[in-house]
Amino acid sequence: MRAFSFFPRIRPYGWGRRCLVILLVTVSALLAAQEPLRLRVGVDTDYPPFEWVDTAGRPQGYTVELLRAVAKSQNLAVDFYPMGWRELRTAFARGELDVLTGMAPSERRLNTIDFSIPHSTLNYSILTRVGETRIRSERDLAGKLILSEEGDVLHEYLVAQGLKVQGVSSPREALAMLSGGTGDCAVVPRLMWLYQEKAKPTPNLRVVPSELFPAKYCFAVPKGQEALLAKLNEGLFLAKQNGTMDALQDRYLGSLEAADLSLKMALRRALPSLFTGILALGLAVALGWSLALRRAVKLKTAALKVTIGELEGALAEVKQLSGLIPMCAGCKKIRDDGGYWEAVEAYLGRHSEAQFTHGLCPDCVQVYFPDFRKATSARVETSRSSE
Repeated sequence: MRAFSFFPRIRPYGWGRRCLVILLVTVSALLAAQEPLRLRVGVDTDYPPFEWVDTAGRPQGYTVELLRAVAKSQNLAVDFYPMGWRELRTAFARGELDVLTGMAPSERRLNTIDFSIPHSTLNYSILTRVGETRIRSERDLAGKLILSEEGDVLHEYLVAQGLKVQGVSSPREALAMLSGGTGDCAVVPRLMWLYQEKAKPTPNLRVVPSELFPAKYCFAVPKGQEALLAKLNEGLFLAKQNGTMDALQDRYLGSLEAADLSLKMALRRALPSLFTGILALGLAVALGWSLALRRAVKLKTAALKVTIGELEGALAEVKQLSGLIPMCAGCKKIRDDGGYWEAVEAYLGRHSEAQFTHGLCPDCVQVYFPDFRKATSARVETSRSSE
């Protein structure tokens, strides 16, 4: 007699066995799909406000929290590995890390590294000691000793420019060395400088107003990790869409950017007034110059009119003394336009600036004073004989 069973007998190759196999495969696939991909993430221990390690050894900062949000939206698990920037670069190059939370692209880096869409921007500032006036912009860096974090994108840029650069372990160390008297200037991210000034001011350092080399700041993965890069980009897009990225920026960067923008805003607000003042001054100078020019032209014109009048008068006189002058053949008197005869000296005196004195020529002395002429000749002869 066959034993009774509530379960149907499954033949070795019947439909029940096939369904069981399919069910087991489906459950295994679902369990595998739910298991998150675990990432080894490198974090800089001293790069605030973007990333740093607190006193308890926990990673903190804008890029750290942003990566956590991205990982959560993309079902990724993360293990953070805090270390210095040099150690991070070395471990990443060896394949010991899957992601770096912050790195700026460069032509050289694109050969071995893929970058996400930018999550922030790095603006660098030049700092000098108070009283240093030789450095006002990037053009003045030639021949100066520059302190910069070794391996940073700006360090690579400065070295490529042929400048004299001393690499240090972190931007904070560059600032400390500059404050202590080493080097001529330091080049660090502007937000990091503002963060340090807020936490611990350095009174003997000042920022050169000119900024340089704005760089995009991204997540970095080894070359060829397209699937991982796509997840990171999707997570960044979602963080931007749902407001997470803006909230983190306000939390970690907002106060620093506001302090930085306050100076820029003050300059922007001052620029219209400054421009208006310069324009008004320029117009006043132009108006004054125009009035002075008009006055000079008037004076010159008046002087020219006087000169022209004098020349015309002289020309008129010259014209009066030119042409045929009727003169008596006997007494040598001259007849004027009115028909009156007058002496030569009177006529010339009236028509020119000439003045006359009267005397007698030798011929007239002989005619009018013959005895005086004879006496004078006798004295001359006696004088010659005695010689």
